[in-house]
Amino acid sequence: MKSIFVIAYDLNPRLGSEAGKACLWVRELSRRYQLLVMVDKRHEADIHSEDFPNVEFEFVDCSFWGSSVLLKLKAYFISHYLFILTSLNFLKNNFDKAHFDCVHFLTPSSFYTYALWLPQLSIPYIVGPLGGGLMTPIEFGVVEYVKAFPRSVIYTVVRNSPFLRKFFEESRCVIVGTEQLKAMLPILRRGKYRVLFDTCVDMEMFSRSVQRWSNFTVILYAARLERSKGILLLLEAFSEIASRHDVTLTILGDGSLRDKVRELVLKLKLGDKVRLCGAVSRDTVIDHMFASDIFCLPSLREPGGVAVLEAMACGLPVVTTDYGGPAVSVDAEVGVKIPICKKDVYIKELALACEELIVNVDKRIAMGKAARERVEACYSRNYIGGEIYDLYDECL
Repeated sequence: MKSIFVIAYDLNPRLGSEAGKACLWVRELSRRYQLLVMVDKRHEADIHSEDFPNVEFEFVDCSFWGSSVLLKLKAYFISHYLFILTSLNFLKNNFDKAHFDCVHFLTPSSFYTYALWLPQLSIPYIVGPLGGGLMTPIEFGVVEYVKAFPRSVIYTVVRNSPFLRKFFEESRCVIVGTEQLKAMLPILRRGKYRVLFDTCVDMEMFSRSVQRWSNFTVILYAARLERSKGILLLLEAFSEIASRHDVTLTILGDGSLRDKVRELVLKLKLGDKVRLCGAVSRDTVIDHMFASDIFCLPSLREPGGVAVLEAMACGLPVVTTDYGGPAVSVDAEVGVKIPICKKDVYIKELALACEELIVNVDKRIAMGKAARERVEACYSRNYIGGEIYDLYDECL
């Protein structure tokens, strides 16, 4: 059995997003390979709570003086970079003790982390799946676009980094989630990129029966309370239809807009129609998905969209933005995608899409059934696992 050295800053079986995705990759790879996985120490307790056959973990403490300041400044890439350097140093010091056939830079998935200098490796390595790279469309307003402008500048600088190009060129493969992200990255001479929409779900987690909690139609939002997730757009759209239907909106998640969301709920007089639950566990999110009727994530920047796929796996029709990951995973049979347009038009279209599913129960149920079937056929762990094995067969 071949041995793989995996670098995974974020990996956690109890979390979604990047950490949950990395966990699925490790579980799939461990079916064929022996893994040594480097992980940030803050995930240690959750990892030890579950069984990982053929996997050994090494936990790295990335906390240092000033690290809390960097987190407040959202300079995550510095912690990511130091974690990678620490992991590679461990590999160097232990190479005589354990032979590895490959190194896989699994997370962080943000490609700009790799734009700084990294030591040259003497063994094959794979990078990705990389995510991110999406910009907030200017159609949603100049203010939002200007706020995202620094991100655009950083991406431009990163794209031209000689370190990034060299690191990618010398890899066996660079996995990217979408063609859109691939177009943003440097053009490589050796055709290293492999597009793999790797966002997937473990269908075993979504095999329970539906449990309805209310006689009302329930719209569910489950994401961080940030502008990029479209929570304020959703509240504006919901206010246009709330008075006309027996419908409620459940909001799961926390973030920098927590107080703004509360204020807007009061301003729009939605107090009896909106339920703010705050941050909850992943199991609780899934419970709410099974108890809801419609999943709505009007994200302005969603590279993958794990929450969208999880909602589909629970049999929910989806209302989302025709941009990023959901533009790939959601089709007309399973949900409604709102095209990029001006903010006021988007809000009206979002309200109409939700209202259509509230009124047309048969359509809603049919879409939910098709959504689960689509996830099982195209975005399940088993399906993506086959794609991962094919990729590794090519690279090793």
